Amino acid sequence: MSSLNIVNGKLWTGSGFVDAGISIVDDWIAKIGKGPTLPKAERVLNAKGKFVFPGFVDVHTHLRDADYSYKEHFRSGTSAAVAGGFTTVLDMPNTSPPITNAQALKRRIRSAQGKIFCDVGFYGSTNSVEITRELANAGCIAFKAYLHKTINGVSFTSDEYIETLAMAAKKFHRVVCFHAEDRKYLGRTEPKTAKDHLLTHPPKAEVSAIAKLIKIAKKTGAKVHVCHLSTKDGLNLIKKAKRNTDITCEATPHHLLLTESLLTKLGGLAVVEPPLRSKEDVATIVKGIADGSVEIIATDHAPHSLKEKLGKNPRPGFPGLETAAGVLMTLVSKGIIPMGGIVSALTTNPARRFSLHAGKLAQGERANVTILDPQKKWKIDPSKFYSKAKYSPFDGMEVQGRIMATIVGGKVVFEDGQIISEPAGKVVLGKQIRS
Repeated sequence: MSSLNIVNGKLWTGSGFVDAGISIVDDWIAKIGKGPTLPKAERVLNAKGKFVFPGFVDVHTHLRDADYSYKEHFRSGTSAAVAGGFTTVLDMPNTSPPITNAQALKRRIRSAQGKIFCDVGFYGSTNSVEITRELANAGCIAFKAYLHKTINGVSFTSDEYIETLAMAAKKFHRVVCFHAEDRKYLGRTEPKTAKDHLLTHPPKAEVSAIAKLIKIAKKTGAKVHVCHLSTKDGLNLIKKAKRNTDITCEATPHHLLLTESLLTKLGGLAVVEPPLRSKEDVATIVKGIADGSVEIIATDHAPHSLKEKLGKNPRPGFPGLETAAGVLMTLVSKGIIPMGGIVSALTTNPARRFSLHAGKLAQGERANVTILDPQKKWKIDPSKFYSKAKYSPFDGMEVQGRIMATIVGGKVVFEDGQIISEPAGKVVLGKQIRS
C-alpha cells in the first residue's frame, strides 16, 4: 500500500478555491481536509502557493504509434500529456492502421498497455451498425466521423451514413463526434501551400456541416459533439440548437488565441484543420468558453515530422498537450476568460459528456491530480517538448502558469519539469452493450 498527502495547496472545488489537502492511498483519494486532519503518508507534497485541480481531461488527441511511430508513440505522447497536466486523454481513430473495427481496437489497446503515463481511452470510426456494436463491446469510448475525408473505406458522404452512426451511437450509449467540414465546399485538389490550405477550407464548410449535424441530432436524439469549433457562425448555430438538441462542442487553445495572419509568418507550421480563422471568429469562441456555450477545451494534439510540416502539401496539425495549460492560464491571468470557464472545460465538462470517471476531486475517486504554479512565467520552447514534434505555433511565446506536478492513479509521474516514474496510466474502457 502506498500513500501520498498533498498539503498547503488551493484546491479547486468546481466553483472556487479552498485551502485544503488531499490524502491518497494507492490509486484512490482517501480524504480531503485540512492538513492536520489528514492521516500520515509515506510522502508529503507541499503545494504551497499552487493550484490543485482535478487531472485535466483531453477528449481529442492523436497519439499516433504503430505505423506513425515516427511522428509520436504512446510513451512520447502520454509523456507530453502529463507534462501538460493531462491525466486522461482520448485517442482519435485515424491511426495507421485505423480503428475501424473491433480487432484493430483490441490490438491498439494491447499495444498501449504498460506504455502510457496517463489514462487513455479510444475512439472508433465506422458507418456500419454491426461494427459499431462490436467497437462498443471492445471498449471504445466514443465514435468519430470525418465528414471531409474517407478513412480505410469508412466514408460519411451521405446524410444516411451520418444518421446511421448517430442512431447507433444513441442505441449504444456513446457520444458521436464530428469533424465538421462539408466536403462539397472544400478544395478539389491537395493544397500545396499554407495559403492554399486556408482557401480550400473556407468557414462555410464548417457552418454547412454544423447545420446538417443539428438536423440529424434533432431527428435521432443522439449525443452529438462538434470537434475543434472555429467559426462565429458555427457557434451561433450550436447555441440556438442547444434549446432542443443534445449537442456540445469543443474549442482548441490555438483557435482561442491564434488567427489566420500567423500563416504568413509560419507557413506550414501553422497549418491545421480547421484552419486558424479571423479575429472576429477567435473573439466569439473565447466568449463561448467564458459563457459556457463552448463546454470543452481539447488540444487536438496532432504531431507530424518537421519534414512533413515544412515540405509541399504541409500536413495539418501540431502538438498541443504541453502548451495548453500555459496558454490558457495566461488568458485567465489577463482577465480574458474566467478561471471557472477554463477549469470546467478541462475537467468536469469533458468527463461528464464522455461518461468518464474523471474530472473531480472527491473521496473515492481515482487519484488523478494536476498541480499548477499560477505565478510561474515561462517561454514556450518546442526543443524541450516530450512530444516527438519539436515545433509549435506558440514557439517563443511567454506564458504564465506552469505545471508543477501531475499525479496519475496516485503516482507522481511528472514533477518540476521531469518524468519521474514508470508509466502509471490505464486504458479506460467504455461500457459493454448487452445483446
